[in-house]
Amino acid sequence: MSHDRSTLKEIYRNSRERISLALKLYGPALKDSPAVLAAEREYETIHNLLNSVVSSQKFEEENDYRTALQDVGTWTLSAYRKKYYSENARCEPSVAYVVRRAMEVLHTLLHRDLRRRQLSSTESQIYFEFRTLISAMPDPRGKVLTQEEIDAELLAMELKSG
Repeated sequence: MSHDRSTLKEIYRNSRERISLALKLYGPALKDSPAVLAAEREYETIHNLLNSVVSSQKFEEENDYRTALQDVGTWTLSAYRKKYYSENARCEPSVAYVVRRAMEVLHTLLHRDLRRRQLSSTESQIYFEFRTLISAMPDPRGKVLTQEEIDAELLAMELKSG
């Protein structure tokens, strides 16, 4: 059990570092800022960082955190595509802002107390606000995926990118 907890602690620490780096590379985004993606090198790096954060959550047992992290993570990874940005360039708030906000939500959720299995009231509020924010936007995932479909999609992306 303590081995599992130390492994989970390491996964969360690594994920926090990755999402922090992705946020730095992504830079600021205002609600009315144009939906502009990072330069190619940063785009690939951010995409890979998001992919690794989403992929790492499959090692956690089912609980509120895993569900929220998978939901926010898969939405973010799916939205952070050139096609989604171009197709939704006129959205209010901007895609750039919503993706930035999603990364901030991931960062917040990754700072959890690993002993808890349920979201705190503050985390629940942040997650609810995120779900409200994205509700007016086209779902970049196209459909709700099962965990197996998410894993298969991420594996295919990993194989394609490297």
